[in-house]
Amino acid sequence: MKKFTIIADSSCDLRGADITDNLIDFTTVPIHYDLGGASFLDTEDSDVSTLTTKMKEHKTAPKTACPSVETFAEAIRSATTTHVFVITLSSKLSGTYNSARLAAEEVPDKKVFVCDSLTTSAGLARIIYKLADLIKNGETDFNTLCEKLPEIRSRNRIRFFLHDLGNLVKSGRMSKVLGIITSVIPLKLICGDNGEGEIKKYKQVLGGKRGIDALAEFPATDKATHDDLIVISHCNNTEGVGAVTSILKKLGYKNIKTLMMRGIATFFANEKGIAIAY
Repeated sequence: MKKFTIIADSSCDLRGADITDNLIDFTTVPIHYDLGGASFLDTEDSDVSTLTTKMKEHKTAPKTACPSVETFAEAIRSATTTHVFVITLSSKLSGTYNSARLAAEEVPDKKVFVCDSLTTSAGLARIIYKLADLIKNGETDFNTLCEKLPEIRSRNRIRFFLHDLGNLVKSGRMSKVLGIITSVIPLKLICGDNGEGEIKKYKQVLGGKRGIDALAEFPATDKATHDDLIVISHCNNTEGVGAVTSILKKLGYKNIKTLMMRGIATFFANEKGIAIAY
């Protein structure tokens, strides 16, 4: 019999089949996005390859909109369990957390814990995996799990390897001058969380191989333990993921999960982008 429901927004890159356990129901709430005047939902079967092609065709960056309060409330009402965890992408990047928080207040017959993950993509997926592991390993007290989630979050880190900077330039997050320079010179950026839910630049390197090497070294640099979970999300870059995984294994890391990005993470990372959480 299921005991807990975990609800996340679609920026987590997880699909329903990625979290399976006799005690857990897992579902995602899709984020809206607009591309070239057309509106879409970031569902589990969103075609990321088509999405990246369309992003290159349009001069303006995609626009996103967080799920409504009612959308989250309906997901909570539909939960088959009384105890519900709702985990969202960083409140510094979206209003999704606020929608989920307000939705929880509208469903008083459920015990709901809403967590601002302060991250996204592989970082959000890793928090969900860690919560699921606690439950699978026998921790079934709801209050205790609520106390441990912020602890998991505080130790969570994410780094992005950005191969294509086109969307950052279109959205105004990066100057057009730098965009032009990087289109001529193979300058690659590694960005990540700043510990407070915002994105900052950590490194810039020349060339894709150096970018991959630098990305894979972050867990060791930040002293991540060898037995802890590492989650990698990517946008159409199995070769790059293979290279990162190979380096991680040489460094002693073996507990590695790989995910294909969904639509919202693709907007941040773009074609060939890779995110690693540890």
